[in-house]
Amino acid sequence: MRQAFKLGLLGLAACLLAALSACGSLAPEYQAPKANAPAQWQEAPTEPGWQAAEPRDSEAKGAWWKIFNDPVLNALADATLAHNPSLAQAQFRLDQAKAQTALALGAQSPTVGLGAGTSRFETSAARPQGNYAVVNQRVTQNDFNAAFTTSYEIDLGGRVRSQIDNAKALEVKSGADFENTRLLLTAQLATAYFSLRALDADLALLNRTLRDQKKLIALLEDRHQQGLTSGLDLEQQKALTALVENQILNSQDQRSHFQNAIATLSGQAAPRFELAAWGSAAESLPAVPPVPIDSPAAVLERRPDVASAERAVAAANAQIGVARSAYLPSLTLGALLGTDANKTPLLFTGPAGLWSLGLNAGLTLLDGGRIDANVSSAKAAYQQTVSAYQQTVLSAFEEVQNAINTRYALARSQSTLMRGAQSARQAYDLTQARYEQGASSYLDALTNEQVWLSYERQLLQNQGQQLINTVQLVKVLGGGWSGF
Repeated sequence: MRQAFKLGLLGLAACLLAALSACGSLAPEYQAPKANAPAQWQEAPTEPGWQAAEPRDSEAKGAWWKIFNDPVLNALADATLAHNPSLAQAQFRLDQAKAQTALALGAQSPTVGLGAGTSRFETSAARPQGNYAVVNQRVTQNDFNAAFTTSYEIDLGGRVRSQIDNAKALEVKSGADFENTRLLLTAQLATAYFSLRALDADLALLNRTLRDQKKLIALLEDRHQQGLTSGLDLEQQKALTALVENQILNSQDQRSHFQNAIATLSGQAAPRFELAAWGSAAESLPAVPPVPIDSPAAVLERRPDVASAERAVAAANAQIGVARSAYLPSLTLGALLGTDANKTPLLFTGPAGLWSLGLNAGLTLLDGGRIDANVSSAKAAYQQTVSAYQQTVLSAFEEVQNAINTRYALARSQSTLMRGAQSARQAYDLTQARYEQGASSYLDALTNEQVWLSYERQLLQNQGQQLINTVQLVKVLGGGWSGF
């Protein structure tokens, strides 16, 4: 009879557990926030190299920097991914988020424990009597016990499920944050690298110009001694040469800053890092590669910062369910199976056995409005994440549109500068020949030389800006694609 009662009680508890666990979460049904994406970008160029993209957001973004075909940049990017402390922090945050998800999932399982203990105690002869027909005696005895215990929280209000949804959303958010950190760091590296290489090209041009001008000073000094040119021409050339020397010093200082930034990004100490300069302008700047342009709607699916913001909304939505679950009672099912005896040999005998099975319930009846306040706070936090998501989307559209406009402007500017540089060089050659024939003043030749040099430097700067803009465009589009 007693055994049947135990089995019936356990069966009733199991049915109750199954019924209560089937209750749904109190979190609102999640719907991703809407983003009003425009159909296309403004002023999208139709020149060669501007092509439609076929993104696959589920695929790895890939080593997008390899489109530049620069082995030095590739090696630096590998070092950045392997040794940058900021990226390591992002990885550890992702690992932590995964552990938090595992912790939340663990709440769905019962907690099982094993306990054992022993004590020797003495009861008081003066203790309150339970039976006045019996005189209390002073008793000294031992107590040995061992038991298995288990407890399980019945997820009546869906609190556990909401916490799991929250943890999973935060884990995916951390994954998106990791991808965003990876993208930002490699973009910063490539930007610093091409800024440095643009300065290398500028320095190569300036050093070549300086050598030519020093030769010209020697020639002018010789002509001045012969009375074939004025001292004014000589001093003007010396002044121009000093200006070029100053420009070289400024460019060298800027280059050192970019070199130090590259060292830090790639996880190396700046004092021990040195990146050799290229010897000429021709070899320092690669061709600007084509970049596939996504539609605005596709950009929202690709950018990791947008994905992170959307997952933050999902996590905040789950937190509303956690807050609402406090309106319902908390239920905990507990059980114990063990033994208790005053002598060790009796500990595992039948008479020493004991068990218990119980259900504990608790419900807050009056809390001064704290539950209501928590729910309101969770709802307000949710609305904040929705607004943050919308701001992230708008910023994404702005960044891509700016990068597209800049790319188009730089491409048009390059052709204009090339024509100007060609004309300036011809003008300089003509005035130089006329000066040597005595048909033109040295000031004319000097002026045209400065104009030509200015065009050459602007051309190199424009080429460097186009490479940097390409990096920026890849970054704001969300990274590379498979096969890109």
